[in-house]
Amino acid sequence: MRSFFKFFFASLLALIVFTVIVFFIISGWIAGILYAQKSETGSRAVLVLDLGQHFRENAQENPLAEFGTDEQYDIPGLYDVIRMLHFAKQDTAVKGIYVKCNSNANGFASSEEIRDALLDFRKSGKFVYAYGDMIEQKAYYVGNVADRIYCNPKGGVDWRGFSTEIPFIKGSLQKLEIEPQIFYAGKFKSATEPLREDRMTDANRLQTSALLADLYNRKDSSGKRTGYRRPETGRKRTPRSVCFRCP
Repeated sequence: MRSFFKFFFASLLALIVFTVIVFFIISGWIAGILYAQKSETGSRAVLVLDLGQHFRENAQENPLAEFGTDEQYDIPGLYDVIRMLHFAKQDTAVKGIYVKCNSNANGFASSEEIRDALLDFRKSGKFVYAYGDMIEQKAYYVGNVADRIYCNPKGGVDWRGFSTEIPFIKGSLQKLEIEPQIFYAGKFKSATEPLREDRMTDANRLQTSALLADLYNRKDSSGKRTGYRRPETGRKRTPRSVCFRCP
């Protein structure tokens, strides 16, 4: 009987100690949230835009952001980013924008929206500076709207063209004795080509070439304002992957 009470009170004491520790930890978290000091931007603020961050259509809320470090913040959506750039244009406390353009995790449409917003921001007369250690081509497409774009002396700019690859599985389906039921009308209906053809048709090649040429021309025209290479040189070399070293 004495052994029973011995283990009982030992377990009860451990439970009480554990409860007290958890209580103080939770109290500390709550106190940190309630009395956390908000960062002040001051009268000479610089807005930082990291292109390596993927901005989705909707904002991504981090439920543990309040309990973690400053790096564990909520990720704004694309609409919020564009709106913040417009607000920064009118905010007298924001003196300029610093663009991190090592990489660009956003698609072509999102990059175009961000680029147009930066161009609109420049109309206010405020500065826009961009920097990257190794600048990818999508990041360069957005970053070259800046007044100055800097690159690490040991880095470079990855400049390449556009290409597309289409896998054709018609032969594989025939070996597996699978016959897909395909319905299409017109020569330029190429969505089902991988299932019914063994190579790219002339119509599909024509429309794909036109699409890639349009994307490249937009990228090439945006690069004409750079100072360390000529667009003509880039056009000749673009069919291959080229890395231009920064001077």
